[in-house]
Amino acid sequence: LSRCRGVGFGLAALAFFAVGWPLLGLLVLTTEVPRQDTIRLWQDRLATMAEERRAGIDRWLSDMVSEANALAAFPSVTAFCRQAKAEADRGSYDLAHLQQVLNGSRAISQALAIGVLPSTGPPLVAAVPGQTLTESELADARRCRDAGSCDIEIRALPGESPALSVVAPVTAPEGTIGAVVL
Repeated sequence: LSRCRGVGFGLAALAFFAVGWPLLGLLVLTTEVPRQDTIRLWQDRLATMAEERRAGIDRWLSDMVSEANALAAFPSVTAFCRQAKAEADRGSYDLAHLQQVLNGSRAISQALAIGVLPSTGPPLVAAVPGQTLTESELADARRCRDAGSCDIEIRALPGESPALSVVAPVTAPEGTIGAVVL
């Protein structure tokens, strides 16, 4: 009787090795192909998402540069910079209108601060409460104004969120007369 149990166990083990192992191997092989397909699908999906994000950032940067260039070409901005270059007294210029233009542009572009930096004199700034243009942003605006070219700067100061500033020169027939910084 005990010999029969041993034979039954041996037959069960033999059946498992004869049938079970090949089935287990087939199961592993058939699940490996879908796993590789799944990995490939996720890689494609993540690559597409990264490309969409890159394209979105490119569009956003292009919009910011366009906004800065449009603001720099705005007649009120040009007149402000031209008058600041011509005379130290800005009293005769309608600063309220230019301030409205800057506040509207700041609201549309969702910038924390927008400034117009003429060749001479202090900048005119529109900002959300508690914000202003930093000294490094004003230095970027001066550098852009002096070079007469557009500039994009990204800064990451310790303890602060990264910041992006877009600077465009304010030009007139006589040359560069100021800069706009977003």
